[in-house]
Amino acid sequence: SLEALQKVCDERGILLAVATAPNKEEMYAEWMPTTYDIQAEPKRAQLFYEYMQKNSKVHYEYLKDALSEVKKVFPVYYKQDTHWNNVGGYVGTMQLYQAVGLPTVNIFDLYEAGLVTKGTHSGGDLAGFVGKSASYTDFHVNYKSAVSASSKGYTNHVIGNGNTSELTVYTNAKGNGKKVVLIADSYRHLMEDYIKRDFDKATIAHRQEIEPR
Repeated sequence: SLEALQKVCDERGILLAVATAPNKEEMYAEWMPTTYDIQAEPKRAQLFYEYMQKNSKVHYEYLKDALSEVKKVFPVYYKQDTHWNNVGGYVGTMQLYQAVGLPTVNIFDLYEAGLVTKGTHSGGDLAGFVGKSASYTDFHVNYKSAVSASSKGYTNHVIGNGNTSELTVYTNAKGNGKKVVLIADSYRHLMEDYIKRDFDKATIAHRQEIEPR
């Protein structure tokens, strides 16, 4: 499937990059219960990544190594949620940029410039599951905060819930002269704030939006 998608993109002069983010329990296995039994090492995601590096020209990224490096300094997933946080979303975005040859800014350089700031966060899907929420320390990445983008949301046509955040188009007069389409799951939400500041036009959609009507 990825090879077929690569062929379509090549025919249209489109750069393609594909990435997989690890689940939170993979990134923070040390916090899992002691009864948590790892059934296989390495994981299938790692094996697939290694296979793609040897056997395909598709820019395929498995983001665990990049996140693990940053995890030594910053949390990369929300404490009370299964999703990555602003830091994790930034690292994932820069890794995709790097895969297709776009300029990147290392998060530690932003930190040295005072642009990774400490704050608080609360709640999340895990907090909802157990019915208990508390505030905790988290970080925000202030990336190109002087650059603004206008947005237009479109009503979801697959799920039919009227949620306009499932398909959003951003336009930016100070972009890099390029257009991008990001199709992803809910992890995309913590990438949008960075992507919209870099491109002239960014179309960002939940993966279900590409299903046939």
